[in-house]
Amino acid sequence: MTYRAWELKPLDRAALKKLTQAIAEQAVEELEQQAMEEEPWSDAKYSSVLSAQQKENALLAGILTARGITDPAEALTLLAGEEDLSDPFLLTDMQKACERIWQAIDNGETIVVFGDYDVDGVTATALLYQHLKGMGATVKCMLPSREGDGYGLSRNAIQSIHDKGYQLIVTVDNGISAVEEAEFAAELGIDLIITDHHLPPETLPKAVAVVDPRRLDDTSPFKGLCGAGVAFKLCAALDGCPPEEMLDYCGDLAAVGTVADVMPLTGENRTLVKSGLRQLQNTDRPGLEALLEEVGLAGKPVTAENISYAIAPRINAAGRMDSAVTALQLVLCEDPDRAEELAHKLNEIMEVADRCTILRKGKYIGTVNISETSKEELSRMMVGRNVSFSVNKKPSKPGDTVLKVEHMTVPSKVHGNNAVKDVSFNVRKGEIVCIAGIDGNGQSEFVQGLTGLEKVSGGKILFNGQDITKASIRDRSKMGMSHIPEDRHKHGLVLDYSIEQNMVLQRYWQPEFESFGFIKSKAVREYAERLIEQYDVRSGQGPVTITRSMSGGNQQKAIIAREIDKDPDLLVAVQPTRGLDVGAIEYIHSQLVAQRDKGKAVLLVSLELDEVMDVSDRILVMYEGELVGQLDPKTVSVEELGLYMAGAKRDPVPEEV
Repeated sequence: MTYRAWELKPLDRAALKKLTQAIAEQAVEELEQQAMEEEPWSDAKYSSVLSAQQKENALLAGILTARGITDPAEALTLLAGEEDLSDPFLLTDMQKACERIWQAIDNGETIVVFGDYDVDGVTATALLYQHLKGMGATVKCMLPSREGDGYGLSRNAIQSIHDKGYQLIVTVDNGISAVEEAEFAAELGIDLIITDHHLPPETLPKAVAVVDPRRLDDTSPFKGLCGAGVAFKLCAALDGCPPEEMLDYCGDLAAVGTVADVMPLTGENRTLVKSGLRQLQNTDRPGLEALLEEVGLAGKPVTAENISYAIAPRINAAGRMDSAVTALQLVLCEDPDRAEELAHKLNEIMEVADRCTILRKGKYIGTVNISETSKEELSRMMVGRNVSFSVNKKPSKPGDTVLKVEHMTVPSKVHGNNAVKDVSFNVRKGEIVCIAGIDGNGQSEFVQGLTGLEKVSGGKILFNGQDITKASIRDRSKMGMSHIPEDRHKHGLVLDYSIEQNMVLQRYWQPEFESFGFIKSKAVREYAERLIEQYDVRSGQGPVTITRSMSGGNQQKAIIAREIDKDPDLLVAVQPTRGLDVGAIEYIHSQLVAQRDKGKAVLLVSLELDEVMDVSDRILVMYEGELVGQLDPKTVSVEELGLYMAGAKRDPVPEEV
């Protein structure tokens, strides 16, 4: 049975009390049984587990009651039940993927598992790597760096793999949008297997197999798997066993990836996470054990909340501040001493080193004594300026409405329902409005409809009072709308153009850059040089650098430079800091605030909770294609925001503010 946010009923206090008591009694019974079956528990351990459960009981009862589930028997059945895991071969192309991998194992080929630098990517990589090794395969792992490579499979990575003589790549948590990269791999004679969970483009990459539950022609029943979940299904298929038999083997990694990627804890995900949490509590992985010890969870019950707020951020930090390889090594580590070392890795400079030498852009900056230096000073030396980890901004002073969305509806390309349903809100001068939500709840489709990339099927879009619902992308740009897209390769850049050509991609026809049908090369060059300098876009050959050869982070900087320099009335920024280092993130945040302070309207779409809370003046939460809440970041807590994002809370959103 499915319970949706629009079915919420007035809270029944009596029912809530009754339901809380029933859940608590069931939990105590299960806890006592667990304590008897395992090694004798101390009174302290029993009290700790009981206290944690009591807090969860009240929260569970509140959520269920809010969704109209007040019958204790029904609630207990729902909480106890675990949905069967579907046959992995129902995923389209799963058979093809397995056949190629089996062939590689039989022939002694090296299999390269190419992951991602976030938690889902790291756990998916570890999960598949470990299983393939257990099957006797020769396996190598490769993770992109956030700063040097950016997200996903790149030509540079493929070339590196080819140069090493490897002929089979299996992606996890990425690859579904790598159309050009797949063609490049084919040209080099490399076989590519893609496993991903993100929304596919109109044209799928040409690969041996493309396994993605969100493919239009996918035949599997459950579409909510994360990258680690898809990797889990691949492992079960390779082993030829029911997926339930894999849970005790790698359910913990699948659970961490699922929760960290904020996937809905329903259906098969619920089964994966429930089993994985049990496994985590008594993990035999030295790396995860060391991490649990590091965050103070050793010997304590592990919850989804623990993963979200304690475990996942530390794994994520490796990919953001050091290298995701460190996190991968930790997860796979079998040596307890080494695991402990890796768990402390993020703070090891301050804790272990006596002196530190800083290099920036290949130049020697200086050597300092750690005992006499702060982390802030080290950051300043590494980045070249003072770095603030909080967003400094004055209170907003909203003015006239710039963007007004009235009952906007956008159809889905994945299913028969609408991806965006009757959405109405406005954005005014001098404010930053953020659309927050779990990935896959209609944000991408909304932005595409707003910017003209997709047609809307209902409603109106008013920009500075003019109806632009059917306006072209160029017309929207000319009227003062700038767009930092989610997919920089598909919608942001022409990768085979130079950086200077990309800088004027939306303005080349203006008198500043064109005369009688001819491009003013000198003006374009000077303009590009100014933006490269101002936004610290690092390119080997300056303005003439081919964009494809640049790192993902610097590609992103080029887009941001181009869009902000247009001096727009409305800046639509979708994941604007993806692929950037700490210093660049701080700079981009300051630019968004500067646009606001200049009286511009800013619409931010972000999955980063820190970014949502720190940068926004208003937060609009999108759930299943609808706006379910308007929140004030100064007063709302992260926990409450999470309830709205999960569909557990819902408030009407006024069209006018």
